[in-house]
Amino acid sequence: MELSFILTGLSLGLLGGLHCVGMCGPIALSLPVHRLQTMEKYLSIFLYNFGRAITYAVLGMIPGLLGQSFQFFGLQQALSITAGILMLLFAAIYFFRPHWLDSGKIGVKISSLMGIQMQKEKTYSTFLVIGLINGLLPCGLVYMALVAAFATGSVWKSSALMFFFGIGTLPLMALLMISGKWIKTSTRHLFKKIVPIWITALAIILILRGMNLGIPYLSPMMNQHTHYMEGCCTTTVDK
Repeated sequence: MELSFILTGLSLGLLGGLHCVGMCGPIALSLPVHRLQTMEKYLSIFLYNFGRAITYAVLGMIPGLLGQSFQFFGLQQALSITAGILMLLFAAIYFFRPHWLDSGKIGVKISSLMGIQMQKEKTYSTFLVIGLINGLLPCGLVYMALVAAFATGSVWKSSALMFFFGIGTLPLMALLMISGKWIKTSTRHLFKKIVPIWITALAIILILRGMNLGIPYLSPMMNQHTHYMEGCCTTTVDK
């Protein structure tokens, strides 16, 4: 599908939104948006979350470059299978030991940078900058999204997937910031179980796609002369 990478990013963001609420919720709630007028508050919330999405898009260029190198050397199968295995690994860690993927010394330094910004006068640009910095926080869900971006085999698709991943997290984050209330623990636990299941499903699809089983769309035949453009398979014939 031509826009499958966008749908993948949005779905990861929407399903993982509660994870973001749990990890970044305290930061979001500490932003003084409730002191602002209605339209100013909504715009500030949007800019903060938009800043996160921009940072994710920039980060997405890195796995995109790596994936593109696989495509350049005709290693489409290896790209798909490698991405699938990595996603399975992250899904397992996310389910059993999620704290292994978060926080750390880097997280403390990034949080301190956000703290400096929060002490400044609260303008629209301040909220945007805080969001840009927030996007750098170590996060297991972001890591999994980056692996999915790697599987696109394209810099711009990888970047777009990560941007829409950030946009997908926006609804729940915005709801939290507007209401100022936490989402029920039972609901967060439900989504915590759904996320690794969805990641596992994506991983299996990627692995099957790289196995050359000849199944249309799911596992099409690939060879060194096969190229994937916009999600469709076109094959050139040697002369």
